[in-house]
Order: sequence, then C-alpha cells, then structure tokens
Amino acid sequence: MTSIEMLFGQADSHSPWLVQEPKYCSMVSTIASVRLKRSAWPWGSRLRCEILAPVKRLAAPFGHAATHAPQPMHSAESIAASDTDIPTEGLTWPELVDDLFSKVVEPTLVQPTFVIDFPKEISPLAKDHRSEPGLVERFEAFAGGMEIANAFSELNDPDEQRSRFEAQQRFAAEGHDEAMPLDEAYLQALEQGLPPTGGIGIGIDRLVMLLTGKRTIREVVLFPAMRD
Repeated sequence: MTSIEMLFGQADSHSPWLVQEPKYCSMVSTIASVRLKRSAWPWGSRLRCEILAPVKRLAAPFGHAATHAPQPMHSAESIAASDTDIPTEGLTWPELVDDLFSKVVEPTLVQPTFVIDFPKEISPLAKDHRSEPGLVERFEAFAGGMEIANAFSELNDPDEQRSRFEAQQRFAAEGHDEAMPLDEAYLQALEQGLPPTGGIGIGIDRLVMLLTGKRTIREVVLFPAMRD
C-alpha cells in the first residue's frame, strides 16, 4: 500500500500543519477538475462526495465509553441482539466500539469527515487527551466510506510509552492479534528526548481510488506487478 507519513516538530493533532483542509480541498479540486460528481462511485450513483472546506468533524463514539463503560456482558448481549456480525468474546469495551464503528459507521461516512478522539487502549502511540480522561489526541479522516488518513499527537514521555507497550503485551498474551510489540529501541530513542510532535499518515492509494471512482486498490497501484 502506498502512503505518505509526515512528522511535524512543535505540533500536535490540533495544528494546522496536520489539518490543512483548504489546501487539501484545493489540491483535490485541481486534480479532479470537478467536485467529484461521477456516476460510477462504489457507493452508488445517487450519492456524491464533495471535497469542500470546512470538513465535518465527528466526535468518535468513545468519550463516554472510555470512562463509563457498561458491563461487558451487557455490551456483548446488546451487540448479539443487533444482528451485527461482530465477535465480542475477549474484547474490551473500546475494542467493541471500534469494531462496531468500522463495520457499521465507517461505510456511511461518504462526505469528507474527521473523526476525532480515540480510546487510549487502541492508540498506544498517541498522547493523552488534554481534557478527556481515557482518550488520546488522535483523528482519522474518512471519505467515500473509507479511512484515508490517520493522525495524532505523538506520545513523547518514555515512561508512559513503556507502560503503554506493557499493556499491549498483556493484550497480546490474551490473544489480541493487533496488539503492538514492545519496541525497546524506540523507547531508548524517546529517552534521549522528543519535542512535541504531530504525525499524519495519508493513504495515497485510497485517495486515488476516491478521485477516480475505482472499487479496489489493485486498480490504482503504480506497479502492474502488484495487481496480481
């Protein structure tokens, strides 16, 4: 997958270097020459995606869940009763909500949208939210029913980062496939010092899919050999 990743010193997830809506909108409008009104979009001809500032912001459905999580049994029963094909066994409440969001909410985010603020448990590299306990300063950008960017304030406290990695190791021991391994070299680098930093990764392949109305990444990859 083709992506661009950028880090900005003396910045965070609220900095204009990361949230450059007018610049992105101008770039997309120039490339597409239209407001992305086509008839062959994967999400159907009656819907259209318009890349225009300001981009809508949607608070992720994690804030209340992070600090006032319902009983796991009640959560699992509710999900099972909803006829949603989502496994619940062994998942924490933030993981349950994240899975529900990915499978139920994300496909509906056709218009460009920033989903902001995520649980600490599923964002081990992001800095704690400045005002919301249990959350981190992170946003994801969506358009056309898919994620096209992920950004957050980088955690630069080596002790807190070690604690996060250790928590991820406990998740891995419990069978969580997506748990992040402990990176001792990264921790040693953090101990040397890291200024306030904001980082963003943009999925170029998905952005090209959005601009061209393609249904799969294989149709837009640069190297033909990768299409097999």
